Formats: sequence, C-alpha cells, structure tokens
Amino acid sequence: MKSDIREYDDHYDVSMELAGYGRDDIHVDLDGGYLTVQATQKSNNDEKDEQGRVIRSERYTGSCQRSFFVGDNVSREDIQAAFSDGILHLNIRKPALEAPKDETRYIDIQ
Repeated sequence: MKSDIREYDDHYDVSMELAGYGRDDIHVDLDGGYLTVQATQKSNNDEKDEQGRVIRSERYTGSCQRSFFVGDNVSREDIQAAFSDGILHLNIRKPALEAPKDETRYIDIQ
C-alpha cells in the first residue's frame, strides 16, 4: 500500500495506491486520533470443462492496513475521502490552533 503524504498550510493530502480493490473493499476509520485505512479482497476463480468437472480452482483472500496518527483534535468532519482509478485520496484538514490561554492566576493579597 504505497502512500504519499503532502503537507499544506491548512490540510494534509494523502494518496494511497490500492490497485485491484473496489470502493466497497476499502474502509477508513478514525478512532482515538488514529486514521486507519483497511482494504480487503476476496476472489474465487473456478474453471470447469464441458461436463462440469472442475479443471482449476483458485481462491485468494488478502488484506492490508495502514494507520496514521492524526491527533485527537481531528474529527470525522475534517476528513474527505475519494477513490478513483485505484487511488484513495484523503484530504485531512488541520485543526485550528488555539492561542495558549494565560494560565497565570493572581492571588489577591489582603
């Protein structure tokens, strides 16, 4: 699962090659600050002759998975996904950075 990650000022762009997989074979989850992409593929190739006897039977089941830590501040709404031509494109918006709060607390002297 070849992955390319590009960083921009306001988002990350992730491209993952998933040749041979269909849109329904790919699942993207966000849990605990981790973005996980999982792809599963099953195939069954049976060849039979004219009498219905099996000449060749092959089965394949495979899966691959990648996880990326995107941070606890990223929500599901911050991620857009598209799949075309065997490439999964993920656009992950960076969360807005909040200015640090002034944690100094003054104590009144009486």
